[in-house]
Amino acid sequence: MKSKSTKILLFLLLLNILSICLSGCNMLKNDNSNLNEKINSEVSYLDSELISIANELNSICYTKYKVDTKMITNNSSNEGSSKSEGKESQSNSGQSSESENSKEGDESKQNKQEESYEMTSNNILNNNQEINWNSIASKIENLYTSWTTIANDLKEIGFAQEQIDNFSTLMDTMTINIKNRDKNATLESVINLYEYLPKFEEKNQNTQLKYILDCKYSLLRCYQLADLEQWEQFNNSVITLKMNISNIISQKDKYENKYSSIQNASTIINEISNEKNTKNREVFFIKYKNLMQELDSIKVK
Repeated sequence: MKSKSTKILLFLLLLNILSICLSGCNMLKNDNSNLNEKINSEVSYLDSELISIANELNSICYTKYKVDTKMITNNSSNEGSSKSEGKESQSNSGQSSESENSKEGDESKQNKQEESYEMTSNNILNNNQEINWNSIASKIENLYTSWTTIANDLKEIGFAQEQIDNFSTLMDTMTINIKNRDKNATLESVINLYEYLPKFEEKNQNTQLKYILDCKYSLLRCYQLADLEQWEQFNNSVITLKMNISNIISQKDKYENKYSSIQNASTIINEISNEKNTKNREVFFIKYKNLMQELDSIKVK
């Protein structure tokens, strides 16, 4: 009897230990899954902010319309002022001096500035806006705020500390370029930083998102070369862009209900390859904007 009771106790003990182990494994699996999803969101944030900075360097906006604010000076002069001047000529010197002061006060009140709002088309071909460096400066400062948390999360999944430090150094370089209002150097910094995003997702084991980020990185290189009108090098970057979209096309079944956007992206890339003939930066910017929007719509979290 004792032997049988001992076996039952041992069996129950082993069953309890196994249950605890399985529970711990499930908790660990859930924690890892939550961390992976968090990093996906963080990388998407970096993606959005870096692309936004690149776009602002040429005032490229995805919205079709924008609201322009203009200051209008209202220089209204009424008949009452001329009548008062007539009365002043008949008054004594003291009253005349007082009237002149009053007149100056009236004129300052009449010269008012008012804001006028106008809805205008947000198109690339007629875009002559200056770079909004204040907006770009705000974006880089926000990146610093978020980067500390992102860096710690990347360490958790085993991303190399040296690479994380390199990313931080590149952020410092971009900040200096923004402070100096150096457009070309700022765009180069954006692209150097963006090159890390596919690496983050490769370590995070999100192949689908990595392929999209690879495409966007190649597109940014095309954007830079078109802006500099370096068309020979531009053609080489387009070849890389085509190779990257082929990775997405080959796994289109893994991009849920995104086949239409994948087709659109592929078509635009074929059109971009024709820029070696037209060699027009504004025409490319139109296609660049459309392709970025299609790639954003393909994203799978």
